[in-house]
Parts: sequence; structure tokens; C-alpha cells
Amino acid sequence: MADSSREFAARWQKIRERLTELQSVDRQTSQGTLEEKLAARARLLRNRVQAPEEGQERFAFLAFRKGGGRYALPVDSVSEIQPLVKYSPYPGAPDFIRGVVQCRGSILSLIDVGRLLHVQESGLVDIHKYVVVEAAGRKVAMAAGEVEDLLHLTESEISPMPPHDDPVLDDWVAGVYDGSRLILRPDRLLRHERLVSWKGAARASDQFR
Repeated sequence: MADSSREFAARWQKIRERLTELQSVDRQTSQGTLEEKLAARARLLRNRVQAPEEGQERFAFLAFRKGGGRYALPVDSVSEIQPLVKYSPYPGAPDFIRGVVQCRGSILSLIDVGRLLHVQESGLVDIHKYVVVEAAGRKVAMAAGEVEDLLHLTESEISPMPPHDDPVLDDWVAGVYDGSRLILRPDRLLRHERLVSWKGAARASDQFR
């Protein structure tokens, strides 16, 4: 248990340092008014973290945006955060696969979680970063426009999904925080057939072109 706690603390510190570094770069390359908005938003998110109710455990999540969607991933599934310099399209891939990226010698699928969950995009959707996610024996990259903050939430702060027509969302999404932020379940999402079988289908489709 002690080793597990030390490993989690080391991962947490690494993610926090990387998030701070990327936010610093964003501030340096943005206009002053945008810097102020980012700083105010970060302060607001931190202020929302209140003392847990007695007997309630807190869970750590990495919050990010992509297009108009707001998401959060369990920190223990996040390996690292990287700026997205370039990626290579994958012929025949479904629309939720933007392509592939090279990360530390590995080729990772770049997943657009907004498209996967059918979240409507509005206006120009920029992708500046990606989050390396490890779960269900797989490692992928998730596209992000902005990596926002680290959240500490209790179960009581996570609301159930509102009514919807896609039953798979109940398996992929643990609930909703702050009105619209989807709390993802990467261990279930990454082992789903849609995320596992797409490469075989893309290769087969390419052969018949």
C-alpha cells in the first residue's frame, strides 16, 4: 500500500508540474486579456474545491476542454500531457480518430473524445495538446484544446448523466460535474469495440479502394 501511495504521489506531482509548465507557455504566448481570463478561471476552479463531507473520499481528475466539450479523466489513468505539434491522418479511420502521434518512440491513436461522444462542435475547433491515457491494457492520446486544472471531487459532487438516447454513454461516462463536465471512465471506454476494432476495419476498407 505504501509503494502504491508513493507511486500515485509521484504521478500526481509529475502531472501538476507539466500542467503548470504548459499553462505558463500559454500565458507567455497569449494576449494580456486572455492571460487574465485563464488565471481567473484557474482560481475559480481551485476555489470550488471545498472540504469533503465527513466520511467521503476525494477522487483526483484532470480537467480539459476540446471544442465545446468539457471533460475530466481520473489522474491514475493519465501518464503525461504533451503539446500537439503535429499528427498524421490514418486513412480509413472513423471520424473520432484524428490520426496518430509519436510519443517517446510509440505510435498512439489520437482520439477526439468529442466526436466519439457526439458532442456538437461550434466554430473553429483548435487542438493544442494531447493527454496520454493508459487504461484497460491500452495507451492512447486524447486530443485537447486546453488542459485546465486538477480537480478533487467527492462522489456527491458528481451528478448522474441526464436522459439520453445512447446507452453506451452510461458505460463510458461516470457522471457530470459542474453542470456540463463529463467524468470519463477510460478503463471501460478504451476496451469498447469501437476503440479496439477500428484499425482492422480501416485496413480492410483501404484494401478495397
